[in-house]
Amino acid sequence: MSADPQAAPPTAPATAPPRTVPVAAGTNLRRGVSVLGPNNIIGAPLPAGSYTALGQCAGGSVTEGNAVNFWWVKISSTHGDGWVSAVRVLEGGNNQPIAGVAELPTVQA
Repeated sequence: MSADPQAAPPTAPATAPPRTVPVAAGTNLRRGVSVLGPNNIIGAPLPAGSYTALGQCAGGSVTEGNAVNFWWVKISSTHGDGWVSAVRVLEGGNNQPIAGVAELPTVQA
């Protein structure tokens, strides 16, 4: 039996060590898992680079071009810890979690 190509990649257990994820230049670091709210952005847009992923959860859907994802990844940056849409993480698929990043309960902001 072959694997389902539409199946989500495995997320890491909540106790898994953090891993780094590549994030696109100009990504906004947010306090919560949506693009809503006037005070939701933390600092200036991030430069491209690898950031430590602290976990991920479901949140507000984001669409950029052909990419769409409702998963959000909590990362550590020089601005502090915050959330980025998985659309801005340079790996993974549409509406899929980022493989190897621990799944967290959905947060409200």
